[in-house]
Amino acid sequence: MNNRHLYILCACLSLFGIALFAYKLLVLKYPLLPDQHTSAWDVEVAVRFTASGGPARVQLYLPHSDARYAVLDERFISHGYGLHTKRAEGNRLAVWTVRRASGEQRLFYKATVRPVSEAAPESLKTPTLREVEFVGADSVAAQTLIDDVRAKSADVESFVIELLKRIYSKAPDAVDDNIKVLLAAAHSEADRLRVVSQLLAMANIPARSVHGVRLHPLQRNAERQHWLEVYQRSAWQAYNPYNIERGLPDDYIASVSYTHLTLPTKR
Repeated sequence: MNNRHLYILCACLSLFGIALFAYKLLVLKYPLLPDQHTSAWDVEVAVRFTASGGPARVQLYLPHSDARYAVLDERFISHGYGLHTKRAEGNRLAVWTVRRASGEQRLFYKATVRPVSEAAPESLKTPTLREVEFVGADSVAAQTLIDDVRAKSADVESFVIELLKRIYSKAPDAVDDNIKVLLAAAHSEADRLRVVSQLLAMANIPARSVHGVRLHPLQRNAERQHWLEVYQRSAWQAYNPYNIERGLPDDYIASVSYTHLTLPTKR
């Protein structure tokens, strides 16, 4: 390597270091002076299960950076597992695999989350509506409910609010037979929100269920929070299904979905 190549390499490394320093200082707000402080959260997800001696495959939906928070310094901890990450329908997944696993298994994901001062606007494509999964009596109940909600709404926002009010009503008399049929197999809050997303898709309104946690200091065993996002006016708009308010809390970070675990039967 001659001197010219060495100078070019040094200049590229210097520019990269300056750019990284500027990003951490201006965007992530890393403290520059000894008496300065910044907010940061250490997030840890633990997956525990008992294996029966066969192959195991674990998928974990990961938190992702957005306009408010940056996910940094990710670490994946396991013993004897292969690991790769991938994207699926806009989500980030970690996939652990092993040929044979027996007894108690523990997998960990750790990351540092920092607030972002400014972020470039997200470039969005209009989502593609999925085929609705309702069949038989569920399909009739869904169409009847959608027609009734549409008759009492004027636009996308009022349609979403009216639908959420009915699905999440706490008054037993306000829950009609159509909703009871649709929620018969909804055994969790995530299942109920999935039904709402399917109803909106049937009404030609792109929607998705979002799951994540609230960032609090020194919090352990954080409860998963569930939200609805509806695509309108060229952006995803968040709705709290429990109080029908729009927008996300400032301390909310999404991981989109739950952990999925597959343990094939030992042969």
